[in-house]
Amino acid sequence: MPVLLVLFASPSGPSFSINLFHDQTLNITKADDSPSNMSIHFDLKLKNQNEAIGLHYPDQINITFSYFPNVSMMVHLAEYKLDSFYQGNGKTRHVRDVVETNGFPRVLEGTDLIAFRVDLVGSYRFKKVGTKRHKVDVGCLVGVNAIDSTKMQSGFIRLVKPVMLNLYSSPSGPTFSINLFHDQAFNITTSPTNLTSIHFDLKLKNKNKAIGLHYPDQLNITFSYFPNVSMIVALADYKLDAFYQGNGKARRVRDVVETSSVPRVLSGTDFIAFRVDLVASYKYKLSGSKKKKVVLGCVVGVNVIDNVKMQTGFVRLVEPGLDSILTDVEKDTIAFKFDSVVCFPLDQMADDSISVDSGNSWCNLILVIIIFFIFFSIYKTRELPSIHVEEFYVPTFNSTTNFTGTTNNTIYINLRLKNRNPVTGLYYDDPLYINISFVPKDQTKSISLAEFGLHGFYQGNGKAKHVKGLLMTRGLESLGSNGTNNGVFRVDFFGKVRYKLIGYHQRHPMLLAANVEVDDKTGVKVGNKAIRLVKSGARDLRGAMLLPGSFIGQTTSFFLFVWMAQTDDIGNACCEVVFDECCPKLPPKLQLFLTCMVTPLLILLVVMLVLYVNPKNPEFSVEKFYVSAFNKTSSNATTNTISFDIKLRNQNKAIGLYYDDPVNLTFSFTPRETNAQIIWKYSVPKFYQGNAQSRRLRDVIQPLGAHEISVFNRTAVAEHASVLPTGAITTGLEPLLYFKVDFVTKVRFKLIGKHHAKEVVVSADVPIGVNTGEKFAKRGIQASEGSRIIGGQVAVMVVLAAINFIVM
Repeated sequence: MPVLLVLFASPSGPSFSINLFHDQTLNITKADDSPSNMSIHFDLKLKNQNEAIGLHYPDQINITFSYFPNVSMMVHLAEYKLDSFYQGNGKTRHVRDVVETNGFPRVLEGTDLIAFRVDLVGSYRFKKVGTKRHKVDVGCLVGVNAIDSTKMQSGFIRLVKPVMLNLYSSPSGPTFSINLFHDQAFNITTSPTNLTSIHFDLKLKNKNKAIGLHYPDQLNITFSYFPNVSMIVALADYKLDAFYQGNGKARRVRDVVETSSVPRVLSGTDFIAFRVDLVASYKYKLSGSKKKKVVLGCVVGVNVIDNVKMQTGFVRLVEPGLDSILTDVEKDTIAFKFDSVVCFPLDQMADDSISVDSGNSWCNLILVIIIFFIFFSIYKTRELPSIHVEEFYVPTFNSTTNFTGTTNNTIYINLRLKNRNPVTGLYYDDPLYINISFVPKDQTKSISLAEFGLHGFYQGNGKAKHVKGLLMTRGLESLGSNGTNNGVFRVDFFGKVRYKLIGYHQRHPMLLAANVEVDDKTGVKVGNKAIRLVKSGARDLRGAMLLPGSFIGQTTSFFLFVWMAQTDDIGNACCEVVFDECCPKLPPKLQLFLTCMVTPLLILLVVMLVLYVNPKNPEFSVEKFYVSAFNKTSSNATTNTISFDIKLRNQNKAIGLYYDDPVNLTFSFTPRETNAQIIWKYSVPKFYQGNAQSRRLRDVIQPLGAHEISVFNRTAVAEHASVLPTGAITTGLEPLLYFKVDFVTKVRFKLIGKHHAKEVVVSADVPIGVNTGEKFAKRGIQASEGSRIIGGQVAVMVVLAAINFIVM
């Protein structure tokens, strides 16, 4: 087992190496009569380093050959492609071939070498379950001497991550540092009159490993000092002529300058604050490089008491705006801001509450607050999606066509669902319902044409989704040949949406509708503007009712607390006055005993209230439902049985349930040809259900009565005939039928004392796919409750008020 773990736990990627011009006689000393291109013979080696895991190369491997005419330019020569393949564990593959270049390589500028570059881009995947693709981007450089046509590297060269690009892509500027008075002995304890010259050591360093630096102009160095915090006095200037600095090189400039005056002590301190400024320009040794200017400086403090520099060694010159602080815990120190020339002792900063760069800090804080509120307002601004009818076409009303034959019962629709939130995604809960009906003129009752379902989906912020195509209706013959003059079509949308927010799980119901007027000659929607669906008067029967018991209890407790916190005219709290009047002479031991007894009892009472008060009725949900007669892919088109899977769940975490009466289930379906219901019945004997327990009811049943069976069979056959024409565009909407499920029983809660059973009557409308016969919703369809116990909430209110009174 340990051996297998070693072999499989940490697989390695493949290794790539190449031998350029492996069997080729080179002659690249290009003369005037040399050819305009050349051939490159190569041997590419791909090795799988894993001893127990194979490798898949799913994509083409691209190999590019190029060269460098100078350090800032690369010229393409040729390309080679290797098809995808599989490589076994521990195997090695050689690819030997020849490519023709599209030009002749030139010598690298300033050298006698031709710098060839080979790049390989591909991907691989381990032969393991669940592994992902890994991208490979490697390369190498091969140098060839242009004088004698010899390679600088012999044999295979391993391809690694490109180095030349890293060296040349982001060059860095030089660094400057100075060591003031580096070899100078001076005595400025009593008076700095003997300080007439300054010895310095300036260090200039090029940090680039492959790029040189040109200093095209003179470097100006200025020495000065601060007599006070608002004044600067120049002491001396120094100029350094232009020069070139190679890659990675450092240059030292050691010299002495004579001062034009004698420096004085900074007012109010024991320091002489020297300042060094450097102004220079440089450019990289690259084609097209531009000149860059630098302005740098630093501050060096010298203690006049013991002739000690505050900074030892080299001090780096920095850009204006960077604070350079001279620190010494035992002595007064100086804080200096380079760009605004502000100097003051740090002990004054504590006494006078002076801060450096406080303006910028406040600006940054205000900017952060503004950005936070902008994002917070965008994040918290939530809008429900908008739904528009962009196209609506009834072919049977199109009088301009010469179509004759059976009535076309289809309707073409184009719905657009748009998420209007700029930064928040939306989840459409499964399922969504779309109903199409016809509303005659001067009538309030509509004619239902079809019901459709759409599975839930996720919609990104600002995205739009189109649902369009032909929909089959139950029939348009009843509308008449001139139906558009008799009314309008109505489109209803029912669904719930949830915002993609952290910790936000509330679902918002959407009950939308719109009337669509159709032209009586063409059958097309009147007007080019899309029609928006707005809120309708329909009710969501599955919505839960918010009972005010808990709100009343909390409100009463709050006002009781406010009353007890008030004081009388003397200043005593009302609760203290009541306590003194009722229990003025309780012994301290008795008070302690009561406290120790009452507190655990109150905690136990609260736990009992949470678990036992406000019991809930059982939850009934239809998890699965199947009507085989509507399954158009099966041969049992006239089967009248239904199968179901229903879950009965006790929602109480600490209370059991007694089902004192049998649980009676009634399934009903109303065919479109008749108003007579087809009924299936099922019953479960009375039983006990423990707290937080669930029970599943699964069975296959037949309808009641022989005449109902024949009606149901005719309905199923008629629904089978309602199919779309061949080649019609599908919308994702599935035609639906609704079966009603009624639950009737009596429940009694397992509580202390005698309790009467309460009748529970709930129902659910289960959508069935006309083409599949299965329940359309992915989740269970929960039955809506007809009753709920509310007396317990009043008990919670009273007990909470009593607890507040006792505790306060």
